[in-house]
Amino acid sequence: MEQPSKAELRALARERRAALGEAERTAAAQVVADLVAGALPETGPVLTYSAIGDELDLSRLNTDLARAGRLHLPRVEGRDLAGVAAPPGVELVRSRFGVLEPVGDPIDPTDLVAVVVPALAYDRKGFRIGYGAGVYDRFLPRLGPGCLVLGVCFSAQLVPDVGPEPHDVAVARVLSERG
Repeated sequence: MEQPSKAELRALARERRAALGEAERTAAAQVVADLVAGALPETGPVLTYSAIGDELDLSRLNTDLARAGRLHLPRVEGRDLAGVAAPPGVELVRSRFGVLEPVGDPIDPTDLVAVVVPALAYDRKGFRIGYGAGVYDRFLPRLGPGCLVLGVCFSAQLVPDVGPEPHDVAVARVLSERG
């Protein structure tokens, strides 16, 4: 069987994610947030993300990390991604992609102890299909060697193979509501 194109995988993942009910989405997000929290190093700055639309929402985890002074959120700067501290009450501005991004100075990516990466689809080898801008593909290689990189998604977004390209960087682990 022929490998689906990136566009076909994106469409399939969007369709599967949109088919999830609100209760199912909320319950899955809680399970994934707990799994991520359990996997994170005990100290140090962590980059997660602000969910948009029907993405897996890690708001509860983000609140806990912000209270601990550890939360950093991504901000797109040109074609690149920067991690910016997001303590409670930080000013958030909606980006051109509709994502809430923090105002402030970016952190050196090598200072991050963990990064949580959303995607439209993941395969079991840790490769992802994003929205197509490539910001994470350019960001992940800039992390320090000890940084834990976790992928998160609904289990419905897991696919057998995303057809990784040479520039793609796999995450260490992919977490869904099924583990």
